[in-house]
Amino acid sequence: MVVLGAQNVQSEDDLQGFNSPLPGRYHAILKDAQENVSKAGNPQCQVEFEVLAGTMPGQEGKTITAWLSYSEKAQDQLIRFAIVTGLLKPGDANREIDFTQAVGRQLVIEVEEREYEGKKKASVAYMGFWSVGNQEVAEVPKNEQALAYAAGQGNASGGNGSGAQPQQQATSPAPPVQTDAPAGGKWANI
Repeated sequence: MVVLGAQNVQSEDDLQGFNSPLPGRYHAILKDAQENVSKAGNPQCQVEFEVLAGTMPGQEGKTITAWLSYSEKAQDQLIRFAIVTGLLKPGDANREIDFTQAVGRQLVIEVEEREYEGKKKASVAYMGFWSVGNQEVAEVPKNEQALAYAAGQGNASGGNGSGAQPQQQATSPAPPVQTDAPAGGKWANI
């Protein structure tokens, strides 16, 4: 047996299955990160994001999953993601990174539409990750409540934790902001 409830459902039409956000850029929170092995047998990290705000209205609360391959070809993507989530700083020496430590942190992601196995699907762009204070994504609407919550949690990277970093050129990303919030907690269904 399973326990179910439909408190937040108005009709059967409210239930659409996998309901990814539309293409756009979004202020998001990392809800989950799990290391696993792909169907091809390659190590990877499966990460799940929840939309807090963004360029397309009405997408709040939607989730999207991305897979970060631990292959040599994907090193730039892995390093960028680690910097954006505050697990690495530019110039850091090689060391083991545990992406599960980034769960609860906020960032900006880009969702695009791709064709996969003959169907169009939403996916996170290959290098579609920015820190919330990066000037390149300054125009992306942010959830101010979530940023304020993160600011109250402190910031291990030395900033104010709000995501409001000083203005920088788009070619130089803002320092990562550790914006922790409990995964699946207060910000799970904004």
